[in-house]
Amino acid sequence: MSGRRAAAALLMAAALWAACPGFSGLATAGQPAADPVPGPAPAPAPANEQGFVIAAFQTPIVNLEPGRMRNVALAAARIDGHVLQPGEVFSFNGVVGPRDAEHGWALANEIYQGEYVLGYGGGICQVTSTLYNAALLGGLQIEERYHHDRPLQYIGPGRDATVVWGQLDFRFRNSLDVPVRIGARVVPGDPPQVMVTLRSDRPRAGEPIRVEEEYVRFFPPDLVEVEDPGLPRGRRVVEDEGYFGVEVRIYRVMGLGPDARRELVSHDVYPPKPGRVRVGTGER
Repeated sequence: MSGRRAAAALLMAAALWAACPGFSGLATAGQPAADPVPGPAPAPAPANEQGFVIAAFQTPIVNLEPGRMRNVALAAARIDGHVLQPGEVFSFNGVVGPRDAEHGWALANEIYQGEYVLGYGGGICQVTSTLYNAALLGGLQIEERYHHDRPLQYIGPGRDATVVWGQLDFRFRNSLDVPVRIGARVVPGDPPQVMVTLRSDRPRAGEPIRVEEEYVRFFPPDLVEVEDPGLPRGRRVVEDEGYFGVEVRIYRVMGLGPDARRELVSHDVYPPKPGRVRVGTGER
């Protein structure tokens, strides 16, 4: 594939990431959690669903493998209801704890050096990535965040946040002047969604916030050819197509119109993975 076609393909992929059902978020300067409804008073909402919505974000679960689903639901439950006081720092590893069988985690695919391998807690980075985007939209200060080794299916490049117990953490500070309560859960659907909502007892003062991506460069994968005498001469068999790499900048935009302010949040590079093809050298 030519460099121009590769770039066009990844641009299309980026558009699909942004348009993916459930890949969405909102930031508000103070929206009540629910409008009043005429008639009998409804049952009180759970504590995690009361108050004013500061920001919300959701991502689609595209891999429904049972172990991964268990891990995603468990990670969401561990952070659900956590309250951050003004100035307090949230640590994902500190709140969720170690990932092993003893603490209830299942084996599922996770990314290690660009490849999928089995590990306890595989899949929980979808929760950290969803929380990361909610924190960005809520105007909270990001203290520590790392991206994966490769682009993902459920979130666009530059919008992910990976964690590794004892090594890589995701941390952010409540830089607002009000306590912030985290709500996190798996919402049933086709596909199911990871939903994270940030709420407070008072509206968030300030300008509306959005997040923008700037795709800087695209890197098509090289194709490694391996001679195979077991194949007829001239025949080619693709064993691994590899995947594209991308360089992307993420900005947090505060305000509207010409007076809006852009803050560079991250500048990430996801390297491409070479493809592999067997080329026949045997008799026809």
